Amino acid sequence: MTDQNEIELQTALPNEKEGLKTEEQLTPLIQFAQITIKVQDIVDKIPLGRFHYRFMFIVFLHYFSAAYVTYNLGYILMYPKYQCIFNDQKYFSECQREQICSNQDGLINEWRVDDKNELSLNNWVTRLDLMCADSFYIGLYGSLDFFGQLFASVFLTPLADKYGKRWFTIIGSSSQILTFIIILVFQNRVLYYFSILILGITFINKNFVTYSHLMDFIGQKGSFVTGWLFCLDSFNFIFSPLILYFITKNTQVFAWIGLVITCTVVASLKFIYFPESLKFTLNQGNYEKAKADSKQIMSENGDRLVDYLNLAQLIDKYETQQKKEQEKNKTNEDQVDEKPSIRKLIFTTRYTIRNLLLMIICWISTSTSFFIFNFYIKYIQANIYVIGVAMGFSCFGYLYSDIVVQRLGFAKCLSISYAIASILMGLIIFIDPNQISVYIYALMFFMLKSFVCMSYSGIFVSHVYLFDSRILATSYGICGLFSRIAMLFIPMIVEIPNKKIPLVILLIMNMSAFGASFLLKKIDQ
Repeated sequence: MTDQNEIELQTALPNEKEGLKTEEQLTPLIQFAQITIKVQDIVDKIPLGRFHYRFMFIVFLHYFSAAYVTYNLGYILMYPKYQCIFNDQKYFSECQREQICSNQDGLINEWRVDDKNELSLNNWVTRLDLMCADSFYIGLYGSLDFFGQLFASVFLTPLADKYGKRWFTIIGSSSQILTFIIILVFQNRVLYYFSILILGITFINKNFVTYSHLMDFIGQKGSFVTGWLFCLDSFNFIFSPLILYFITKNTQVFAWIGLVITCTVVASLKFIYFPESLKFTLNQGNYEKAKADSKQIMSENGDRLVDYLNLAQLIDKYETQQKKEQEKNKTNEDQVDEKPSIRKLIFTTRYTIRNLLLMIICWISTSTSFFIFNFYIKYIQANIYVIGVAMGFSCFGYLYSDIVVQRLGFAKCLSISYAIASILMGLIIFIDPNQISVYIYALMFFMLKSFVCMSYSGIFVSHVYLFDSRILATSYGICGLFSRIAMLFIPMIVEIPNKKIPLVILLIMNMSAFGASFLLKKIDQ
């Protein structure tokens, strides 16, 4: 809505000093203001208040719940340190699990977990007897997480757009309770695989469905929420190693945290007003329900009755417009629809195919670089708790990426992030961590993850400049699909015996993305 239209509308609608006008007085005034009402205009007319803050709090909690398990699979599946008594020894000495598992010659008389070692956690390796399991079965936990995300991205999000987001949020949060109970009560590998798969599905549910549900209510007024939501979500990487180092070595604590948070979310949904998205309700033509929801929201916010009546008039105006549009469509139903299809737009709009191929490279590089350290951290040859906390603070990369984009543009933001990430990755590969201070080594990982976060934010922004608005959502879907297919292989790559190979692969991908960022072509909107 333009500023001029806003002035006309405010002039036409009642205000507190004039008092309420009758319906007969009000309707002609609105008809006089020839304004095209959009759904976003209606949403923006509801001021932020108590309802929005409660809603935001619940969404934030739901956003963090599953991450306490899925983000910490590196710790949860990390092998403890072992001690053995060999045939020619009388005392325990350090040994490798491979030696214990392949003790065919009987060289080892006795072995035990070195409980005094800070890296010996009470995790799923001991709980599920995975010490001698093939690395494939270890990596499968992470792969099922990403497969759940892939499945939800393809099938779940379109259903939420079609049938509404409210029940998907309720079902998603409720199903997490079952998964956490399974993890806490049972000791069965198959059940744990099932739980991780469900957590992967709910990860996408809260990332896309619940997040967009929140955005549907707060609109542009809450643009600051996204950066802080990603940032606070990444605080998990700070808290988790601190919990393991200072509080408990039992990784089941993460399932307990997830269970408590999820139960809080589900219980809160019973006590707060939790309506369907106003945008969805309006787009479905359920205008009376939209009025009822708006009235309840504004009542909880403490807004005046006159404010609600103004909004109700907007909804009536929107309903009238939609009916006229439907009548117009019926009149022209015999005419040929010349609206181009999504497929045609992809192949005919300028630079679309080129940019799609290049952005797929960027998405794969950024996504794998971001998530691989969730699993690789257990193999870092340094104090993994210091490294973990350092990488956790990289979450502020989400915040300053916006500054870089505004000052230098999206292409330079991507180029800088991939270039510096490649340099740091090369240093990490060739530097012996035992020869430098652990804090300097941690600083390198902090900088690396910061620029990965910077590119993560940058690729989302880039689509707005690279693709026609009519295929914007499709461009996200295509790039997200390929990136999640690539992410299926991350947990398996991490288990490669030569632990430098995963880092070399990341280096190659970041260098490829650096080259791709220079070839992107901005379109004229």
